[in-house]
Amino acid sequence: FIVACRAEGLQKVLYAKDDCDRLCAEVTLGEYSQDAIEALVEYCFGGEIPSKLKEETPNAARGLCELADLAKTHGARKIADEAYQMARRLMNRLPSLACIVYSKSTFNLRSTFKSYAIQTIQDCPIESLVGDDDDLIRVLDGEGFSTILGEHLEDIDDTLRLRIISRWLRTKVPEGQENADPESFAVAKKCAQKVELEYMDPSYLLNVVKESGLFAVDQIEEAIVKAREYHNMGSAPASRKASMATVRTDIDRVLVTGAGLDSINGLYHREPDSEEVMYTKEEDSDCEESFGLYLWGTTWGIASAMDLSNNFYVCTAAPSGQQQQPPAHGWKTEMTGVYPPPTCQFIGASSNQDSDCFGLEDSSDGATKRVSTSPKSKHALPACFPSEEALYGN
Repeated sequence: FIVACRAEGLQKVLYAKDDCDRLCAEVTLGEYSQDAIEALVEYCFGGEIPSKLKEETPNAARGLCELADLAKTHGARKIADEAYQMARRLMNRLPSLACIVYSKSTFNLRSTFKSYAIQTIQDCPIESLVGDDDDLIRVLDGEGFSTILGEHLEDIDDTLRLRIISRWLRTKVPEGQENADPESFAVAKKCAQKVELEYMDPSYLLNVVKESGLFAVDQIEEAIVKAREYHNMGSAPASRKASMATVRTDIDRVLVTGAGLDSINGLYHREPDSEEVMYTKEEDSDCEESFGLYLWGTTWGIASAMDLSNNFYVCTAAPSGQQQQPPAHGWKTEMTGVYPPPTCQFIGASSNQDSDCFGLEDSSDGATKRVSTSPKSKHALPACFPSEEALYGN
């Protein structure tokens, strides 16, 4: 009786004018959970969405989908509309719940819940598909995942595409096993075929993409050759050293070493004109890509300067007062990075008299130049500065 008061469909069935119009004495609501039915009854009795469905949790997202589907099926459109508006607000606050809403959306909800879940994933692909909670992306089956990646995320960066694929595939590893089930792996390989490998960093191809098993070995090797040509990379260490002939000592610097992604390693200079705390490593002859070491809120990140939202490594900032300096240790490898994470050595700005610490000397025209640092040179780098191999690589 309580539900029928707000559901037009049930009113027509239970309270027909005559026996000929009455379809049956009993009504089957459908295969819905007890929680969904109780939520419908509670709404019909109290006039508002139950409090447990107002929480910012995965269960609330599932419950709102079920409630809306149940209500819409039996003609309670007002309840379905209110549940939809609440689900929208929930996804706006927590985009990571969009996968749950997408997977729980039935045919009845395709133009509301499912459509908005897709829009959320398109607007916030990282938050929606690369979170810390495996359960939030595990709900996507192979068909749903391939549809999202193939039809709704066509224009995302290739590195992010691989990151999302790897993240989803990791959730498909059966308990006690090391690899994902064959069906899921086949879906992942198919989704990965859109990736243009030749534009990726060669180190990333060799250390991450190759290890993923999503591509044939010869395909990776061919891509590495093309990537080196694309990035105009040279193999001679001298070329890299020549490109780094000048080191500014009048601004703060950070020396990044030990990162598994070799192109990350090097000397980063503080951006004096930036309102944010930002250090950059300029492109050199070995890699035409520049990188940024930056502070965002309470987290430090190292990423491509062209896409600071896609971190290779992250670290929690030091307590207030020391946040201008990135932590030396405690860095973590993100999914696009390569283990191990780096260490960071902060090097404060110095005057010209300190230039000897960097193997520098002033030329007659006032310019600063790097002098020979071979063991035979009297200008060899002192112990206060890392070795040239650490700074420039082997």
